[in-house]
Amino acid sequence: MGRATLPILIALAIIIFNPPGIPSQPPIVPGRGNSSEEIQQLKRQYIKLRTELKSRRMLKSILEVDANVDLRYIASQYGLQRLPEFTNLSDEQISAHLQDLEHEFHIRPLIYGSDDLEEIYREPPDDPATNIPFVTDDRVLKASKSVVAIISKEVMVPNGDSWTLTTIPLTQVLSGTQQLCDFDCFFNAQCADVRGTGFLVEDQVIATAGHLVQVGVNGYADWLESVYFVFEYVMEAEGRIKTSFKADEVYRGIEVLADHSSEGADWALIKLDRLVTGRDPLLCRKYGKADENNDVYMLGHPHGMPMKYSGPGRILDNDPCHYFLSDLDAHPYNSGSPVFNAYDNQVEGILARDAGNFAEFCECYATAVYNSQMGTAGVEVTRSVLFKRCLEWPDHIFIESTVPTAIVKVTTSDGSEFLAPIPVGTAPVELPYSDMGVLLLGNIDECWIPYFPLPGELWKVVPSSYAGMNVMEKVCE
Repeated sequence: MGRATLPILIALAIIIFNPPGIPSQPPIVPGRGNSSEEIQQLKRQYIKLRTELKSRRMLKSILEVDANVDLRYIASQYGLQRLPEFTNLSDEQISAHLQDLEHEFHIRPLIYGSDDLEEIYREPPDDPATNIPFVTDDRVLKASKSVVAIISKEVMVPNGDSWTLTTIPLTQVLSGTQQLCDFDCFFNAQCADVRGTGFLVEDQVIATAGHLVQVGVNGYADWLESVYFVFEYVMEAEGRIKTSFKADEVYRGIEVLADHSSEGADWALIKLDRLVTGRDPLLCRKYGKADENNDVYMLGHPHGMPMKYSGPGRILDNDPCHYFLSDLDAHPYNSGSPVFNAYDNQVEGILARDAGNFAEFCECYATAVYNSQMGTAGVEVTRSVLFKRCLEWPDHIFIESTVPTAIVKVTTSDGSEFLAPIPVGTAPVELPYSDMGVLLLGNIDECWIPYFPLPGELWKVVPSSYAGMNVMEKVCE
């Protein structure tokens, strides 16, 4: 460590190790660099300070909701710790110490540059200056009512016409494999056995990520029987999670209408057991691509927590046909989350692959900070045009041609085959989609090239670089 930073560290040590009410720690010795053990002491002090401040604010919020709450039970449920050594320190003093340490060690439990997660409250706090950021935009709050958590049936306990959800601290889930740091933004979080996120696209249809849907020996039946699709898994108010759900908030899936989890096209459509009432299907893009100059945001259930808002984010790469890349903060079980255009509030796509995870920090794990060494350019968002066209044309694909003689061989669902000529320069030819998923393009010498179009897609026959050969390419609208 350079000599130029030594005076700063000495001053920092005096502030952190010997503030009023904080027991003395071994001081940093002037005239030499700091040992790794001394740096670890500073970091451990940071963890303790952050835990104390978060515990104070959480307890204050809970007591404002219910003054007679069992504080011992609440402390155990939320992992709250009040430390006697900080009794004589005010919240402002602790905050000042934390800011000094954060500046010195560049501590940020974030993913892409800033902590963009906000709570979705059904009863927002009266004080807008609360420590926990929350959504106030009415458009976002309305959209959140059409988002579902895909929750294991094992943690949804029926109680007459309602259900009770069992939640546990996130730290308890990770304990044994990853001990979550006390200062992490999720340290006090509660979570449930959530398999992923989805959202309403028709009155009885949910869209989600295709990789969440599991196929077994009984097809989709076992997976559909193992989960509920639950609306309104949110924070009812600050410090109070919604764990009781009415009949019109809990649904079963009865059929997987489409399931595609190939690279870049990761989406599925699931039919619910009945029509959803009181909620509007989300408006989704049907043609073209998102405007990369507009911000995007996401609603979902990271790590199985009550719904969170992530944003605003940017589109980093809009060139791929089936998906785009974004810098939205995304974590495991955000998969299937709707990603919205912040300008007109329509869904641009489905969160398919997250980048969020925990990285080792000192003697615990904290939310990883994104950097270029991770090898991840951004999170992948499957474009909504894929499933919207499938909803409109679930049984058809469309082929057009720029060459005089184009013939495709179609395999139908019953296994029979027929040949279809594709005239040049005309409107696209509508062909039946087959769950066999294969379309063959004829070429010279009985050479048939296979393609795998999805329902509703438009493909074009074009000449290749080889003489006499044609190929098909997907038309990205």
